[in-house]
Amino acid sequence: MNRLRLVLVDTEGSINLGMILRLAANFSVKEIYIVSSRQYDQEEVKKYAVRADYLYDSLIRVSSIDDALAGCDIKVCTTAKSSEEDVLRSTVSSAKLPELLSGYGSVCLVFGRESTGLTREELSKCDIASTIPTSSEYPSLNLTNAVAIYLYELLS
Repeated sequence: MNRLRLVLVDTEGSINLGMILRLAANFSVKEIYIVSSRQYDQEEVKKYAVRADYLYDSLIRVSSIDDALAGCDIKVCTTAKSSEEDVLRSTVSSAKLPELLSGYGSVCLVFGRESTGLTREELSKCDIASTIPTSSEYPSLNLTNAVAIYLYELLS
């Protein structure tokens, strides 16, 4: 993999968006698409981005997930649900992604809404569904935490 694009689908909060921008800077990710018509509190985003606030101005806003995925060799969607929970395909652990993605040039890594994740339709547009193994009693991570784990797994 020589290029990673973060795709954020309808991120619900300015704080999470700012923290994700900071993570993107930590891991040298410069290509960040946001699929949303939502208006974010720019001051709050930049506050939580800390010294990565410059990335806010380079966010690529698109109106559809198709636009965000265009041009990527492979698309990975993230989900809190495991294969047994009726995801459209088998899920791959975040730890196994580096090996699976090693032969691809450009990778889209897609994250859903904090409250509901990605829809089935959005999941169907990706080639791989991936999950971070967590407790079955409470499998959902905060969006920012999930982004941090994936970036670490893929780029360290």
